[in-house]
Amino acid sequence: MNSKLTLRSLGLGLAALAIGATGATGVASGDEVSGSRAAGAPPTAATAALAPMTVEKPVTIEQQRGLVIEATGVLDGEPVGVSLYENQKYGNSVQVFFPETDEVGAVEQSAPFVVDGRLDVTVDVDGRTVVLRGVVTETGTTKVVEPVQDNGEQIISRGTHSELQADLAITVGGLSTPLEASAFGFDLDVRRIQLYGN
Repeated sequence: MNSKLTLRSLGLGLAALAIGATGATGVASGDEVSGSRAAGAPPTAATAALAPMTVEKPVTIEQQRGLVIEATGVLDGEPVGVSLYENQKYGNSVQVFFPETDEVGAVEQSAPFVVDGRLDVTVDVDGRTVVLRGVVTETGTTKVVEPVQDNGEQIISRGTHSELQADLAITVGGLSTPLEASAFGFDLDVRRIQLYGN
């Protein structure tokens, strides 16, 4: 047998197989490259790898309602400060502090301190009984949208801020003084989108 003829025949056979596998041009067809299925053929591992991947980011939405009051005054020559925070989602707290003596007292509770526009709370500050009383009224409302990024999250707060007038007084040991206060209320839907990290 002629060995050159045998090798030539084998080469032609391999070429025919290659043409049959890739098409007459010897190049893979567009359908094979793009990964689209021809004639209902199932996707291969190669075409599946070309498909775009979508990763859903966790989203949480919570409603927060409450108010913030910051107030200061001078009681018998001694400065005093008050910080009140209410949030129906995270709880309520009021703090009274005397900066010159570093005395601080606080109360935390689940119920709001301001009820029907009135504040009446007693705080123990290092053995001193401090009484806060007053009236809180709404004077206006503003729509707000506040986007913030914090600790790998996109946080978007959307809702309203209410301008509040707080007429408060503090009483300690029979002595009373009015407080100068700034206050606002909030009613917000807070959307948190996990961007990265935990």
